[in-house]
Amino acid sequence: MFHRLPLVLLTCLALLAPDRIEARPPATGALSTRLAPLLAGLPEQVNASVLVVDADSRKPLFALEPDRPTYPASVQKLFTTSAALLAFGPDHRFETTVRGGTPDGEGHVPLLVLVGSGDPGLHPSHLRDLARTLKDKGLRSVGELRADGSAFDEALPRGYEEKKTDAAYRAPISALTLGQGAVLISVKPGPRVGAAPEVVLDPACAYFRLDLDALTVAGKSNKISVSTRSDGGRTRVVVRGTIGLGAAPSIDKRAAWHPNRLAASVFAAALQAEGVRVTGKAGPGKLPDELAKRPPLATHRSAPLETLIATTNKTSSNPMAETLFKALGLHGGGPPATAEKSEKAVRKALAPLDLPLKGVVVGNGSGLYHSSKSTTRAIVGLLLAMRGRGAAGDALAASLAIAGTDGTLRKRLKSAPALGNVRAKTGTLDDVVALAGYAKTRGGHTLAFAVLLGGSGGQTQKLRSIQDRFVTGLCGLRSLKAVGSSKGG
Repeated sequence: MFHRLPLVLLTCLALLAPDRIEARPPATGALSTRLAPLLAGLPEQVNASVLVVDADSRKPLFALEPDRPTYPASVQKLFTTSAALLAFGPDHRFETTVRGGTPDGEGHVPLLVLVGSGDPGLHPSHLRDLARTLKDKGLRSVGELRADGSAFDEALPRGYEEKKTDAAYRAPISALTLGQGAVLISVKPGPRVGAAPEVVLDPACAYFRLDLDALTVAGKSNKISVSTRSDGGRTRVVVRGTIGLGAAPSIDKRAAWHPNRLAASVFAAALQAEGVRVTGKAGPGKLPDELAKRPPLATHRSAPLETLIATTNKTSSNPMAETLFKALGLHGGGPPATAEKSEKAVRKALAPLDLPLKGVVVGNGSGLYHSSKSTTRAIVGLLLAMRGRGAAGDALAASLAIAGTDGTLRKRLKSAPALGNVRAKTGTLDDVVALAGYAKTRGGHTLAFAVLLGGSGGQTQKLRSIQDRFVTGLCGLRSLKAVGSSKGG
């Protein structure tokens, strides 16, 4: 009911969205009469939760159902990445090591083990660097090759069972996830009409099975479809359809299953490319205790955590967020990391912030699907608390997409006064549109805000437009005083 709202707000809302007057509780705060009309047009079924706070004074400026538990979508990554920054520190680097016996006189070791610790940015090129280092140290042949990703359990993140898809954003992860768990599939026309298209996989290795049923046809049309599926411990890449002789290549990313098997195969290929023979089998397996006591033969150190988190948040990478989530569980509870250990580790890392966590459910690290819940009060509380946490807070702010400039906001908020003045984390599910971060106003104030819109029912673009209008309104403020003050706004 809106019967307690000032008459001026009732008039604005009646003109802009008369069907909403009886449907929502009143917005509160000093700026309610200026900001509430910017949310007009929300569909009846949408559950809106909004909170705006002056980051310097910590004074709430606008609130609409700030304690309503809502699915946060990828805004959940703010909790994961903040916890990682607090637990590890912005300068932390993850290590991926190669362990084995000392090469004999002929440069041979009977067992070589690639050991992961949860580097979210691990890439096939890093395994090639390790292979080159080993060759330079005199390695010439390997018997058995193992990839040990057992620092994490093999369970999919919570919530992933809701939708079975091979989309790269739902890729399985391990302590040895390569390339964010995806395979890049490029399909270009064959040399002539009637020929099979050329398919290139990255990474390229024996782990993948290619199922090709496609033809090159005349013209420039591209009707290629690609998919991946688990197939006997390997990933089968299925390519179907037709591609015109004059068509541009078809490029897609899909999930690569069995990440530890993939890592073993990619590392074996990297060694062989350096002239190091692999004479035995290559596959997943644990590091023997006796080798764990020896110093590594080669080590890859990741980029600093703050760099990894910038990629995680700006691109909204689910696999990187889930890898960080499990890395927290490993750090806090030892191997193997599980969802339960990771949840406890996140809460422990955030405990010093004294956040209002009533209604918050830490289901997974990415916010994908519906295993996590949050409130705008908790999200804004996190943003405010991290702002005062020195290097960790600076790293979190730097990791957020900039309006109209980069990341998931590069095509949004492209006009003044929002352009360049909003740093925020986006979130989108089939039924959720979320946005949270910092906004700089024309009056020089910094605001922390969160807008969660649940029950969107496939109206993503409309709800994003309303969010953008609201946040642009925040940036346009010159004064944080109520309507009727001497300075206005």
